[in-house]
Amino acid sequence: MKRAEAFPGKYLNVKGLKLFPNAERIWTIRDVRKEGVETGDGVVTDKNLMYFTETESTPIVLRPCQWDVLEDAWGDDTDAWVGKRILIYVDPNVSMSGVRTGGVRFKIPAGAHAPVQQPSQSVVPADGWPTKDQLIVEAVAVGLTKEAIGAMLMGEGRKGFNAERDTELIRGFIAHHKEQNQIADGANVIDEDDSIPF
Repeated sequence: MKRAEAFPGKYLNVKGLKLFPNAERIWTIRDVRKEGVETGDGVVTDKNLMYFTETESTPIVLRPCQWDVLEDAWGDDTDAWVGKRILIYVDPNVSMSGVRTGGVRFKIPAGAHAPVQQPSQSVVPADGWPTKDQLIVEAVAVGLTKEAIGAMLMGEGRKGFNAERDTELIRGFIAHHKEQNQIADGANVIDEDDSIPF
C-alpha cells in the first residue's frame, strides 16, 4: 500500500490521481461551489471546488488554468458546466516555485460539449444497449485492448459491466483515444473471442 492510499487527501491532487491504473480520467462535473478550505497554517480561505459524479465526495480545488479550460469550452457560468465531461490528467512538467511537481490539468474530450444523461433520465437506444463484446469491437477498432477498457472501468470503481451505466463512459474513452491518435474508423480488426476480462 502506498502512502496516498493509506492516507487519502480531502481533495483530488497529483498524488491521488496517480493512484488510478491509467492517470487519465474522464469524469462528469456534478457541482462547482465556493467553500472554506483550511491551509497548512490553519487559516480557512474560500476556494472554488469542483465535485464529480464518479468520485462521490472528493472534490478538486480549481486553479485558474483549469477554470480557463472550462470557461473556454462552456462559458463563464459554472451552472452550465454541470453534467459536462472533462478529461483529467497529470502533467508532469508543471513547476511550483521552480521545482517540477506535476499538476492536475483538464482537457475537453471529444463529444463532451453536450451534457451527459444521468441514469435516471437515460433512454434505451432503439436497438438496445450494446453488449460488452460489441463495445470491445469498437475499442479494438481504434487500437485499445480489452485490458485497457477493463482497467479504465476498474479505475472508475466499477466491479463489473453494466451497459446502461458504462456505455457512454466506454464510448467517451474510445472517442478520446481515437482523437488523440487520429485513428480512422475501422482501422483494426478484432478476434470474436475477446471480451472484458471480468
